Amino acid sequence: MTIRTVGAALVAASMAACNGVNPEPDFALYPKRLEIAPVAWSDSDTKWYSVSILNQTFFELTLSDIEVTEAGSTFLDLRLPTSTRLGLRESVDIGVRVMDPATSGTNGWSTGEYDAELFFRVSGTGKIDPETSLPDPGAIETIDQTVPIRITLECDIDGDGSDATACGGNDCDDTLAAVGPDATELCDGFDNDCNNVVDDDCVDE
Repeated sequence: MTIRTVGAALVAASMAACNGVNPEPDFALYPKRLEIAPVAWSDSDTKWYSVSILNQTFFELTLSDIEVTEAGSTFLDLRLPTSTRLGLRESVDIGVRVMDPATSGTNGWSTGEYDAELFFRVSGTGKIDPETSLPDPGAIETIDQTVPIRITLECDIDGDGSDATACGGNDCDDTLAAVGPDATELCDGFDNDCNNVVDDDCVDE
């Protein structure tokens, strides 16, 4: 964008201010919805997903009250931007990811889909103070913004129908489908049925 274009926009904003117009802050948001793909309980390095906010006004915008809400938020980790002030055409990223149950105390993990929201406020002004030719501090507008989030968690890696103990389930070995609470106890020196007893009432292979 050229200086001439910015100058023309400032003049237009000044004229709008004289007419008593107070437009809302203008910003672009991407994406407008987050779909966090299936995350397994054993994923020790879950992926960060970013929501980008771009300032499309000619004045500074400010972000505040950034948080994740709703029931699914208990599974989420939030990474705040290094700065919450956005100058002309500047952007910031808010990071969201599923917490690793190994570091979050399992956090009540259970296989399924969960909903959450990323919430934040954007504050700024398009009105110029005619005496100072600067943004009018008495004409700040604030917009509440939410980004819906759908989370898919997987606590049954071996597919035997039982969640891993790491997720609060009762599958003592979620890497083997032949080991689980519904498995047959074999005479092999292992606790196949996850009842904490080895080879009880076992069956020879």
